[in-house]
Amino acid sequence: MGFTPFYKSNLSIYWGYAKLKMFDLGEGQKRNRKLLSNIMKKVGFFPLSYEWWHFNGMAKDKARKKYNIIE
Repeated sequence: MGFTPFYKSNLSIYWGYAKLKMFDLGEGQKRNRKLLSNIMKKVGFFPLSYEWWHFNGMAKDKARKKYNIIE
């Protein structure tokens, strides 16, 4: 898939993006990302614009109305 979302710091995240910009993704990585995105969208999830690996099932305002926070 390329860049990992499991870095420990913001600097690591920015470095990961910078490396992709300099060295780009391989064709297999691009296909895998597209496959993941297509499948997640097909079953009702939607991607966040700033994280390729993160999908939500519903908007936060809808989730807050639908579910109660348990404390």
